[in-house]
Amino acid sequence: MSASKYLPPFTTEERGTVAADRSARTPVDPGTVLPESEVTYADFLGDEVDD
Repeated sequence: MSASKYLPPFTTEERGTVAADRSARTPVDPGTVLPESEVTYADFLGDEVDD
């Protein structure tokens, strides 16, 4: 199979800018504390939870 079937029709210049954008991203500090707004599995269960 040809890889060109699966690749978007970018020009060489556009591919270069996409690769440059990835390196320009700011890394996330792994020690950062996340707020309590995280969704848990129980949030998806809703009314199905039996106490």
